[in-house]
Amino acid sequence: MAPSDELWEVVGGTERGGILVRSSKELGSPQESSRLSPGSLVRSLEYDEAAGRLRYELLEGSGPTSGWVTTQMSGKALMSRSTRRPEAEASPGLVDRPAVDAGNSRTDAEPREAQASLASEGYPEGRWTSVDALKDRREASLASEGYPEGRRTSREARKDLPWPRRGGDVEPAAPAAAREAWPEPEPRKQGAWQLHARAVAAPRRLPVRAMCTRIMPSSQQSLLGTKYPAARRRPMGAPAGFKSILGDTKEEAPVKRRFMMPVGAKPSALQAAKVPERPSQLRSRMTFMMQALHRKPLGLGTTPGLASPSFLTDKLATSVRPNQHFNHRPGLARSAVEEKEEDVQLCPRCQLPIGYWGYCADDDRYDKGSLLHGECKAQLILQKLQDEDSSKQSEESAARQRSREEFGIGWKAEQVPRNATLAGELQCAVAPQGTCCVALEEETHRVQLLPATDPATSVNLEYLALALQVRRKEAREPLFSLDPEDECRGAAFIKDMMQDKRFEPAWLAGTSAGDVMFQADYHLKELSMGAYEQPVVGLKSCFDYSEMDGDDSPWRAREWFVVKKADILMSEDGVLIPSVEMGVEAREQSMGPYGREDARITRPDHPLVKYAERFSHFFDLIAERKSVIFHLRELAKASTLAKFLVEDEFELADAWFSLASEEEPSTDNLKIPQLWNE
Repeated sequence: MAPSDELWEVVGGTERGGILVRSSKELGSPQESSRLSPGSLVRSLEYDEAAGRLRYELLEGSGPTSGWVTTQMSGKALMSRSTRRPEAEASPGLVDRPAVDAGNSRTDAEPREAQASLASEGYPEGRWTSVDALKDRREASLASEGYPEGRRTSREARKDLPWPRRGGDVEPAAPAAAREAWPEPEPRKQGAWQLHARAVAAPRRLPVRAMCTRIMPSSQQSLLGTKYPAARRRPMGAPAGFKSILGDTKEEAPVKRRFMMPVGAKPSALQAAKVPERPSQLRSRMTFMMQALHRKPLGLGTTPGLASPSFLTDKLATSVRPNQHFNHRPGLARSAVEEKEEDVQLCPRCQLPIGYWGYCADDDRYDKGSLLHGECKAQLILQKLQDEDSSKQSEESAARQRSREEFGIGWKAEQVPRNATLAGELQCAVAPQGTCCVALEEETHRVQLLPATDPATSVNLEYLALALQVRRKEAREPLFSLDPEDECRGAAFIKDMMQDKRFEPAWLAGTSAGDVMFQADYHLKELSMGAYEQPVVGLKSCFDYSEMDGDDSPWRAREWFVVKKADILMSEDGVLIPSVEMGVEAREQSMGPYGREDARITRPDHPLVKYAERFSHFFDLIAERKSVIFHLRELAKASTLAKFLVEDEFELADAWFSLASEEEPSTDNLKIPQLWNE
């Protein structure tokens, strides 16, 4: 058993309102109805160090007056030895009345005994109450400290104390007066439990000096990190608006002491009161930060790792290092004046102070050796990746544009045929100022050209002349197709595979009709593959449909324009009005022994089939917004009118059949690349 009469203080049980007290030494013995509150001061009666059991007598605090408690549990101290004296011994200025049982009345001998005790101490007769004695003691204490004679209350005494002024600055003479009046107490050991604020103990009576030196509320304390005498003088729970921290007070004899700091202070001062984190500890915190910060930008997705927060986290973790400009001792809070006088390094991105740890600014826009916050570093890395992706997209777009110019891909307004020159060759009766229409003379069974007053009756004369030649010589409509150059090399060469232009008849290559068919077919494939923005809101590419269906399997298919319905109407004045209904069809394909072959059955939920159906639904609207689709429809109207004129054997001039020659076209521009796969 350890010697008795040692003072112990309760340091554990803050979360449960105190520690358990049992009636005997055994752990299975009955426990008391109440707990021993944190901060209570007890005297040791018996102490078994091996078992960690202590029998105590309560001196100060709330809880059972005696019993057995455990001093340590699971490596955590519940009780610690203390040098703090009980309240009655530490405050000689307080004279307590003797305790009186509630059931007994005051006897006549008590006033006489108290009066005799006061008379022996030098008090005049008649002053026999302990309250009067306490007032005289306070007057004597105030007089010894230099205050004028008189009866002074604790509120009057507090007015003369060196309180901080509004704004946080302390009077220059106040710290010196406080140190002379209240000398530094003897250092005592502090445990790890003091990193957290203890629960406030039961109310107790304090002397005038202790009452005057209490910590002010957070609303009155604006001087950040200032250490007040009361915070060093006596251990107490952190008041509302403050947190309890540890700090070194002397370099030659470092002693851990607890100070009070306002909760919610700015990060530079709070980081000064904490042990700095190691780079390995920062990884998990940065991962959470990047998950909240990271947003996938529009247009990205081609840069590897850009959508992964761990990619940015690894870059941050490899660039972290301590801030060399942060030259104060860790664990010691700085005041506002010290922070202003110190050369604080600022983040070059947000212009805010750097804490204890910084991140190297590996960027040409900032000076060498500059440090950034973690959030600023993450934004810098993300912006750099966005710039790289944007630069890559710009290079690809420029290369694609060069290929389009080299192979003549893309519809231009200069390629639209004009009616004015052809109307003169066809001996039009009235020179048209814009569009033309074809009128029928039933008596002579001939046709004539007239200016069109309604856009629905207009016909492009060059398209009509070429369609008449194809109908008269080939007995069919014009046809165009893009076929793979060589399908026997396998899927590895699909990206580099060239496409062959196939015109039927072949002499259509180089004509306006052949050009509009090629440009429209090529643009349809680009739109279906998502190379350009869709002309109608809500129209998605075939890859979007694949992603929506969750189908990642490879597929092959082809698509083409078709004329679903064609009619020839005639107005009252004999004007022929061609009307067509166009659309897009798609067919799934598979690889056969001779290349690609159409599948026997095409599933209706195929991505390209879905796109063809939606494109056909909005065909007329798309034709009004896309010039190449509009002129393809004009060619279909001209081909329908040509079929009607030839099959009904109307008399036509020879000039209608002499616009194009039947020579074989040059093969220089008949091979084009698949730009939608680049």
